[in-house]
Amino acid sequence: MTPGRTLAFGRFPLAAEARLLYRDDERLSLTPKAVDVLVALIEARGRALGRADLLRTVWSDTAVEDGTRTSHFC
Repeated sequence: MTPGRTLAFGRFPLAAEARLLYRDDERLSLTPKAVDVLVALIEARGRALGRADLLRTVWSDTAVEDGTRTSHFC
């Protein structure tokens, strides 16, 4: 695992700064924005994360269409 902030959900550790997700010891391939979405969801654990929150957190510097966001959840 890469040093730095590590978040986890179940058996999936996520090295946030390095943008690396693992299942047990196997590295999984994700786009940078998909990692950003995961970080936002993990950090919001226990509370609702609405559309506006996600836009502000993940896509704050970009104009985003609904299809772009949807592609990160399917």
